[in-house]
Amino acid sequence: MWFKNARGHPKLIYFLIISACLNLVLLPPALWNMRNLKESLMSDKIIASIDTSAEDEEFIRKISEDLGLKSKITMFIDPYYEHSFFSPYLDYDIKKLLSEHPIAVDPKDPSRILMEKSIYGELNDSERKVAIAHSIGHIYIFIRDNGMVGPRQDFELQANRIILKYVNPNDIINFYHKYGSHTPGVQTLIDDLERQTLVREQGQ
Repeated sequence: MWFKNARGHPKLIYFLIISACLNLVLLPPALWNMRNLKESLMSDKIIASIDTSAEDEEFIRKISEDLGLKSKITMFIDPYYEHSFFSPYLDYDIKKLLSEHPIAVDPKDPSRILMEKSIYGELNDSERKVAIAHSIGHIYIFIRDNGMVGPRQDFELQANRIILKYVNPNDIINFYHKYGSHTPGVQTLIDDLERQTLVREQGQ
């Protein structure tokens, strides 16, 4: 019935054909733009305000390779989220986390080490290596144990023992004395490191 009536309206036929062609041409870009819009709204990409030094990057790479970590470990200094609809809320969360833990593994992505800007500027070379290595120790345990985390003190002890290949135990002890006053069971951690130091000295 529609085709019979349409023969008397050639302009209508042309209009419908042209409309269909335009839809076919314009639909892919529209879908592409919708996808880009969705990605921009939902983006969880983190950007560092300060670039990590080449020395720190190499230190991270070396430990990661030695421990067999498949995911690339990246450190973000004074991080913030790429602009998106939810970035103000995400930025609030990350600032709150770093106000409580100036050096932390990102709970949303365990391949990211987050560091507050002021603490990064305050740490000397050996202290920065301790902070980086200890964070990677946490990441290694988390991945090795499929996301299962035991008692906090055991978690800290394991991380310290893993990184003794890369940092001097005395440097970790000095780090605890300077920054670890609020760490639960810090003296137990220091005692264990002193035992590890004694074992290392006896083995030489």
